[in-house]
Amino acid sequence: MSTATSSFADSPLVGAILAAGRGDRMHSRNAWLPKTLLPIGGRPVLSHQLRLLRSLGVRRVVILVGHLKERIVDYLETTRGLGLRVDLVEQTVLDGAGAGLLRLQPEVDRPFVLFLGDIFIRPLRLADLVEPVVRGECAAVLAVTM
Repeated sequence: MSTATSSFADSPLVGAILAAGRGDRMHSRNAWLPKTLLPIGGRPVLSHQLRLLRSLGVRRVVILVGHLKERIVDYLETTRGLGLRVDLVEQTVLDGAGAGLLRLQPEVDRPFVLFLGDIFIRPLRLADLVEPVVRGECAAVLAVTM
């Protein structure tokens, strides 16, 4: 599935979202709702992440899907990917985030911003973290917050 309204070639960054997991700690909700579609503030976590990526200048996002991928596809079709080109990669064997990231590697051809699909991020100064990578001053930045 790919949705696009503009070229993504002009963006120095690609977005990557790991959203394949089952969400076992969600108990019975994981039978019908992928954790990336859990609502926060009236919108799914995925919506917040896509909007944040778009605000960073990202035009293309690659999403790793697995558990209940059809629900994610339906959401993206309904929202038209929020104006981003969205490509999906399927992870059929759910063997962790590291393996999922390796599945995305062939689709990521430039510096990227990686989000875990079940994490809500408050975008305080995120652009400041991304800029050194875009300028080529460093190869990676890892941000952790509590």
